[in-house]
Amino acid sequence: MTINKWVLLGTVGVLCLFLAMASLVQPQETSSITIGVPTEVNQCEPYPYTVTISAEAKYPLNLTVTIPAGFMYNANSSQVNFSGSIQNIEPAQTANGTNLTWDFANQASGVNVTSVGFNLTPGCGAESGKRLRALVYYNDCTTGTKNSASILVNEPFVTLTINPEVVEAHLNDTVTYAIVVKNTGFSPAYNVSLNLTLTNLALVNISTNSMSWSYSKLNVSETRTETINVTVAACDNQFMNVNMSQSCLGAVCQSSFAKGSIRFIPRIPLVKIVPHNVLVEYCQNTSVQVNLSNEGDSGAYDLYLRMVGLPSAYVSNPNATFYTSNSTFSIGDIPPNGSFNLTFDFGMSYGNCTDPGSGTIAVFPTYYDECRNFWAPPVNLFRYEFNASSRPSLAASKTANRSSLYFGEEVTFNLSATYTRGSCPNNSVNVTVTDHYHEKLVVIDAGNGTVDALNHTITWLNLQLNDSVPWTTTLQFSANVTCGCGQTLDNSLNVIAGTDCCNCPLNASASDSVIVECYNATLFTSSKTATPSPQEVCRNITYNTTYVFAQMLNWSDLWFMEAGNNNQRFPDNSMSGTAYFVVNGSCNQSRTITLGQWLNLSFLSVCSDRTYPGTTLDITYTLKQNDDGSFPDWSYLNISGYPNTDCPDPGIYREAGFVTVDRPALSIAVDIADWINVCEEYNVTITATKSGVFPVYNVTIYYNDSLYRYIENTTNMSGFKDEENESISSFEPTRNGTNLSWYLGNLSAGGTIRF
Repeated sequence: MTINKWVLLGTVGVLCLFLAMASLVQPQETSSITIGVPTEVNQCEPYPYTVTISAEAKYPLNLTVTIPAGFMYNANSSQVNFSGSIQNIEPAQTANGTNLTWDFANQASGVNVTSVGFNLTPGCGAESGKRLRALVYYNDCTTGTKNSASILVNEPFVTLTINPEVVEAHLNDTVTYAIVVKNTGFSPAYNVSLNLTLTNLALVNISTNSMSWSYSKLNVSETRTETINVTVAACDNQFMNVNMSQSCLGAVCQSSFAKGSIRFIPRIPLVKIVPHNVLVEYCQNTSVQVNLSNEGDSGAYDLYLRMVGLPSAYVSNPNATFYTSNSTFSIGDIPPNGSFNLTFDFGMSYGNCTDPGSGTIAVFPTYYDECRNFWAPPVNLFRYEFNASSRPSLAASKTANRSSLYFGEEVTFNLSATYTRGSCPNNSVNVTVTDHYHEKLVVIDAGNGTVDALNHTITWLNLQLNDSVPWTTTLQFSANVTCGCGQTLDNSLNVIAGTDCCNCPLNASASDSVIVECYNATLFTSSKTATPSPQEVCRNITYNTTYVFAQMLNWSDLWFMEAGNNNQRFPDNSMSGTAYFVVNGSCNQSRTITLGQWLNLSFLSVCSDRTYPGTTLDITYTLKQNDDGSFPDWSYLNISGYPNTDCPDPGIYREAGFVTVDRPALSIAVDIADWINVCEEYNVTITATKSGVFPVYNVTIYYNDSLYRYIENTTNMSGFKDEENESISSFEPTRNGTNLSWYLGNLSAGGTIRF
């Protein structure tokens, strides 16, 4: 049956109005409300509460209890006692749970005492000093209210610490932490949960057997300690976090965290490198050993040794991977206090005929520590040196007993050949010696050799040369072959042994030359001088050619030419210049001559109508020397009607003077320590080596100190001499920015500058 709510409310209103009117004429009944609450409670523990309503003839219609914020009604805990009749009646709750309402409209009729009992649990937000409030609606349309006594709420407080907070450790060390959880509050702590996370630490073990654990209850002042062992797994940012939460009634009451970290102590590798100098013998391998020891407390990982200056072609049998492209050895890893001896063979293999020479090898080590930090420690140096005396050799020499001869005269050549075995086991070697003589020479004495006149050779077959014992012989030739005069006759010597103990060619050669001049003693004799000789390049030499005639000749039948060999010119650098002609020491004439062209001497008829036996002619001129070298300078004389029968084509007579032209030079070398450190002081030596017999001019030595800074007032000079052969004293350089200069002027001797 459906009842209109407005009809019901109207009925209740009429009833209340009627009752109110009746009360005006009847005595007032009395009623009371009492609330029983605990004086103090613990968080998250349930406690009983009672509301007692005493009513005489007026029973309650309903009861509403307002509970403090943070308290929660415990479901199914309500019991209502209607004057001895007990019923389980659940209250209605508002959405936020703060109001509990019991409707007794049909249950409490005529009951004098109604007692309502229920349980409340203080949650996270429950505060001390709060009260319950009861509101009762009676059947006479009156209301009654009551506040309870205040309630003390005891709360827990959970502390979380990690001991120690910071631990000093190396990589891969195992460290121990204690995780301490303590309830320092005034109430037991329920539902305490913890979670552990590790960063760059590896779990070894934990007393809880899990990185997430919980405690259902921690009593007041109770302490729980867990132990965890972890290994340091990285070189930075190593820590662990422990997060704690304590909850009640599904809500978190308290949360905190603690952090344990590592004060990382790095371990440092220290690779000590001890190389040993190497002496390389011919056609042999020398075992090279480089001792490596790690004296640090960290391993040295991915160790490489780059050897700058090591000729890779001479390396064999390494006990580590070797990269020939950059002369680098891959060593791998060396643990702390570990060692490795790098070995390889260095030297000439069989058939490799080029020795490695000598040099300095710079060892550049690189490696990583256990944290993958890159290390490039200082460079180590060692030297290798080829023992030149260990190479077998053949030496040959061929020298003439004179530098020039006239047609028909003889010349002697001294030949020698010497075998030195070096480190080869052969005490002797068989050689073939071949002398090549000029076709314009005729053999007079072949020195027991076999002459091949067609090929102009003299040969000695299967000569046995013993170690360090020279073989010698003498050859003699005559310059009487037609047209042999006026030439330089080259002669050479070859000594061939085939191969040595390393299958490398073993031979030697030598050469010497002579010039052949020509005259006709029935017509004249001649000579030529050059002054000065030696002379400095770009300077002048004066030539004097003297003819002494033996019969009467017409001046008009005489022709003279100067060749001007070796790119000579007259002092003005032209091909033509003045020559002075003196007859019999008293008649002087001058004429312009052109190098390489004939000049007729008819102009000398002013001195005498002709030449007579004993007539002398001196021809003098000066030429400039543009090129250095040693050479013969030729003068030619042609006599009409009296050709040179030794060389009828072209039939001229040739006279030469030997000239030596010197070009002075200065070479510079700088020497500094092989191994240097930044900001330390080192000695620098500049060595200036002079060659040639003449001075070098306007010498300035420069040094740029942008990389190696010059220390003032440290210059020390020795050995330098000026043009007058006086020693040059030390002096400070002139500075222009980073350029230093020492002006030494003209030097007759080189020397050193040390600073």
